[in-house]
Amino acid sequence: MRETLKLSLRLFLFALVAALALAATNEITKDPIARQAVKKANAARDAVMPVYDRFDEMELVDAESYPDIEAVHSVVKDEQIIGYTFQISSTGYKGPIVMTLGISSEGAVSALSINSQSETAGLGSKVADEEFLSQFPGKPVDTGALASDVDTISGATVSSKAVLSGVDQAFRYAAQVLGIGSANSEAVPNPSADAQSGATSDAQSGATSDAQSGATSDAQSGATSDAQSGATAGAQSGAASTTPSSATSDTQTGATTDGNGGATAEESAQNGGAAA
Repeated sequence: MRETLKLSLRLFLFALVAALALAATNEITKDPIARQAVKKANAARDAVMPVYDRFDEMELVDAESYPDIEAVHSVVKDEQIIGYTFQISSTGYKGPIVMTLGISSEGAVSALSINSQSETAGLGSKVADEEFLSQFPGKPVDTGALASDVDTISGATVSSKAVLSGVDQAFRYAAQVLGIGSANSEAVPNPSADAQSGATSDAQSGATSDAQSGATSDAQSGATSDAQSGATAGAQSGAASTTPSSATSDTQTGATTDGNGGATAEESAQNGGAAA
């Protein structure tokens, strides 16, 4: 018993020391990690809006209508808003394409940069090449001109459309929420996102159908089993009821006949004796 207590105490002390060490490490590295994250995010914004004093994060309005937009910042210079940056994540052919778009307060694209992507090397990955991205700077915030003015990458239409869809959402947000530019045309579709949505819908529909089919089959099976069980029980009950009744009737009939028969023979004998 004493050895068990000693072992438990040692384990508790080891766990306590490990927990304190982890807490101390987290406290020491928390601020540097946060500063590094801010620095990295500012670097992405700096790439599209290099002239600024600071970036002020804005609250997203009607986020459900712009699902690819993750964050919007106003770009402040000399206490005046000179533009906006959009952090966007669109679904590409092989995964999310994370990008940052800069729009000036006059309603023109300052630049577009790709922060991360996992598209096919040599094909979809070309969305991060300067040849593709150089088509965006100077473009007016006009959704009607976006799809027709930007050439997609040959052999990487899905990846190209994913980028265009993300930029289109930023254009619509700028026009409809910030009051910059125009958003009078239909939205640019994202084939990859639409395919995933359709697959999810089909899977849910199939699961519901299978569940309903299984429930119907179980109900029918249960009803059949109950009916068969009821019929069998009824038959057995009828047979049991008939057999005792018949046996009782035969026994009573036999007893009556034998009784009557016996009485008649005795009467005959007595009568015969009396006659003699």
